[in-house]
Amino acid sequence: PEWCQPNPWLLPLSRRYFSIGIRHGIAAAERVITVSHAAADSILKTAPAVRDRLRVIPLAADPVFAPPASRAASQARAAELLGFDAPYFLVVGQNQASKGHGYALEAFARAGLKEQRLVFVQRLHPGHGLHRQATAPGVADKVSFAGAKSREDLICLMQAASALLQPSLAEGFGLPVLEAIACGTPVIASAIGPIVEVLGGAGVIVPPAEVEPLRQALVRVAGDPGLRHELSARGPERARTFSWDRTAELTLEVYREVAGR
Repeated sequence: PEWCQPNPWLLPLSRRYFSIGIRHGIAAAERVITVSHAAADSILKTAPAVRDRLRVIPLAADPVFAPPASRAASQARAAELLGFDAPYFLVVGQNQASKGHGYALEAFARAGLKEQRLVFVQRLHPGHGLHRQATAPGVADKVSFAGAKSREDLICLMQAASALLQPSLAEGFGLPVLEAIACGTPVIASAIGPIVEVLGGAGVIVPPAEVEPLRQALVRVAGDPGLRHELSARGPERARTFSWDRTAELTLEVYREVAGR
């Protein structure tokens, strides 16, 4: 619960909800749908009796997440959005404990990459948490917080990034990873079950909650154009194995199964 609820005043309520409410929901459900086999394994550790009612139906990236028609145009638009034209690593998503964004910031600070910058796309709370950590000497001038963006602008920022960083400690699926590889953007991510399952070898994976392997991966990807090109080519092919149409079809099958048709 503490990975999902940063407010200590609400944590007791969240802990009760996660430990009791979800168990009751699982027990009462005709079927339980989850988004990855890794997530299914986690569910079965908590509620092994649900095995015969558990169905895995993966998510997908919207077709608008695709390689750019012109990378130069995407880079130019990204420079307008960010206010600089330097290459950058991108982190997307809410800064909750399970996402491990602090590891991305620390690894980037230690990497000492002269040309690269680090961009967070998230709601900003100035002076607190990650933002305060990013004001440290030697880091502040190379870290940017872009704030919430439209989907069109987010896609552009993904297309123009050197790589997407997803240093999560826990995920059910990891949708930004799939969206990034669909855009042909290299991904550096934690070696946790759901993300490994989604990437299918189309990204660089590192141990979770460890700064040094992540730092090494940043240096490697930044300094190896051949690796970036290889990952950019491999990603969209992997992303095409996921489809919202297929997700809908599998979900409909579960509804029909429950209805007896």
